[in-house]
Formats: sequence, C-alpha cells, structure tokens
Amino acid sequence: MDQVRGLVHIARCSNTSEMVFAVGPEFIHEYWRNLDGCARAVVGWRGHVSIDENDMVTLRLLEVLISGSSVGEAVELVDGEFGLGGRLVFHPVEAYGFRLLT
Repeated sequence: MDQVRGLVHIARCSNTSEMVFAVGPEFIHEYWRNLDGCARAVVGWRGHVSIDENDMVTLRLLEVLISGSSVGEAVELVDGEFGLGGRLVFHPVEAYGFRLLT
C-alpha cells in the first residue's frame, strides 16, 4: 500500500542491477509516531548516493556520534567532509542536540 501512496519506491543501485526499496521524507513523516518510542532522530539522504558512498558516510557518522557529537553536529561535519551528490539530513530538527548514551 505504501508503494501505491508513493511512500516507498523501488530503486536500482547505480553500480549493480540489484533492486532495493527506498523511502523518502514523506515515509518518515507518515511513520514518525511509530518510531517515536525507539528513535530520537532519523538520518538519511536528500538526493542520490551510491551504496558504497552510503556505507562510507555511515561509518564516519557513527564514529563522530560515538565520539560525543550531537546528531546535528555530526550530520553537519560529516556532510561537509564528503562532496557527494546527495546531502545528509536528519529529522526532526528538534533532535539537533541529541547525543548517544555511551
């Protein structure tokens, strides 16, 4: 049903013929109330990146978060380190100062 409503899309990896599911901000907005109990922030992409780029940035983002940076600080820093076609973003904006419990 979410595919019919345009919330979930079939995507193709740029470096393979593998098909994957992709979700956009509309999906997060729609289901945020279900994530609210376990997630304080969702980080994703605005635009296109390859799977390899996504993996590389995810590892770096986790390093920065574990070192004590807030979600907003980490996303800004890591997004600025890589000159990719997509832009790293987080939701909701109120999560800017959220830090992982370590």
